[in-house]
Amino acid sequence: MQKLTLKHYAGAGFPAVAIATSDEDRAISNVVSSFPDREVLRIASIGGLMNAKNGTPLDKQAQYPAAFARAQQVKTVLCVLDYQHSVKNAAMYRLLRDSLPAIKAIKSFVVLIAPSWRLPAEIEHDVPVIQDPLPSREELEKALEICTSSTDTKLTVSERDALLDAGSGFTLAEFENSAALAYAASTSDGYDCAIVTDQKIKLVRQSGLAEIMQPASADELGGLGELTRAIDYEI
Repeated sequence: MQKLTLKHYAGAGFPAVAIATSDEDRAISNVVSSFPDREVLRIASIGGLMNAKNGTPLDKQAQYPAAFARAQQVKTVLCVLDYQHSVKNAAMYRLLRDSLPAIKAIKSFVVLIAPSWRLPAEIEHDVPVIQDPLPSREELEKALEICTSSTDTKLTVSERDALLDAGSGFTLAEFENSAALAYAASTSDGYDCAIVTDQKIKLVRQSGLAEIMQPASADELGGLGELTRAIDYEI
């Protein structure tokens, strides 16, 4: 089955979708690249409507109602941030719900972006939730190239692969931050891959979903003498 994209939803006439992602900047970048010939705007809880392509402010005082009103008047793609909190309020989900017919009629497209979504029953059938996948290895490699270029560092193939393996499962922002830390804290003129791995362990531990520990050496295993001897023999 073909992977559905934002352009598919917009082309099918959906007035809005919700993207579940922790990588907000990457999501906005994907929206911008998906609609190169359309006006793409951005609105957040602190207010201020701006051009998502170049960061130019359109209305520094605008709040969600003004942003939705514009999407009903001008054909646009509107990135809405922080709405996962507001949508729990009846007045705010009603604002979105009542805006959808006019947004659909003018062929505008609203993209709600947040780490997770629990939409009220009143709009859950009107706004599909898309789970944004984590960055591919190719995307991580591009981010790593930016890091190595900025630090003027040359990596061997094995060093590059080790960093990319350690960064698997990160958002782009997490990987970039971890790679920068791996460079800043390295005792040599390069990147300490162990630091990237350690940062992943900390994030997993922080989530509370699992506990990850660095592999222990055979010498640290207690009460498994026969097993360790067998492993050593096989190796």
